[in-house]
Amino acid sequence: LSANLLGDSGLRCLLECLPQVPISGLLDLSHNSVSQESALYLVETLPSCPRVREASVNLGSEQSFRIHFSREDQAGKTLRLSECSFRPEHVSRLATGLSQSLQLTELTLTQCCLGWKQLAILLSLVGRPAGLFSLRLHKAHRETVFPQARGLCFGI
Repeated sequence: LSANLLGDSGLRCLLECLPQVPISGLLDLSHNSVSQESALYLVETLPSCPRVREASVNLGSEQSFRIHFSREDQAGKTLRLSECSFRPEHVSRLATGLSQSLQLTELTLTQCCLGWKQLAILLSLVGRPAGLFSLRLHKAHRETVFPQARGLCFGI
């Protein structure tokens, strides 16, 4: 379904139906003229899609939007968001979606325009269950790892 010009509203309709669609393999929704709104809606949709094992969105020049499924319910999920240009008003919505996605075990944010203040707010709002969870933040090809409580791993 790539390059179909779905836009945010079309992609939202498709994502609303996703929990009922028996897909195994890859759903490629790249090059559909979407914005951060679609990335946020994907984050909000993940909790209702138990067979999703990985989702990745790149809103930069690559314009990719891919969802990988397993044949059965997946114990762990990976979410990668790149160049999403999130603004401060997106932080609470992003945090709510991440908090509800209890199967999420890895989150990577790459050049998503969140400053230190927004990242601190995001991390304070995301309620995580005890267990393994990895958060990687990439900014301008630099990564520093800070081990944190409750199994969190931060790379800035």
